Amino acid sequence: MNLRGTVETRFSYEHPTFVDMDTRAAQYYGIFSSVERLGAGTFYFVNAKDADGDWMDGGENYKLTVPADVPAKQFWSVIVHDVETGSWITDIPINKEGVASFAEGLEKNQDGSVDIYFGPKAPKGKNETNWLPTVSGKKFFLIFRFYKPEAELFNKSWKLNDIEKLK
Repeated sequence: MNLRGTVETRFSYEHPTFVDMDTRAAQYYGIFSSVERLGAGTFYFVNAKDADGDWMDGGENYKLTVPADVPAKQFWSVIVHDVETGSWITDIPINKEGVASFAEGLEKNQDGSVDIYFGPKAPKGKNETNWLPTVSGKKFFLIFRFYKPEAELFNKSWKLNDIEKLK
């Protein structure tokens, strides 16, 4: 069944010899439990479309400029997921699902912002630490995560830029 506005995936807790109820229960609790202070520990933005409103395609190249002073006391990160499975992209050329603000070698711009690139190959002349691989023929989405988010996120005085398709 595919409800309007949802994406159907083949993600399952069913395996050939068992149903992984423990992982399913832990996942359910983490997503649906009532925490005392929602957003106090982490807060996520999810995006599957570029600045033009088009679905992001793993065969194309994109750039996300993360503005300076991200309102996260601990750190921020961005990860790539496969739209079809709702999970990490497994057939990428390197074992790398995300970029985090604490990554060794992360290149910052003079104003403190950070450019993150997405595409099937690392952009020429750019730091590979700032790149996340995607796969041609697969649509993907991003999860931008804030760890220990601060007030500027919630009062909207800090805004994350749209992802731009590179021409």
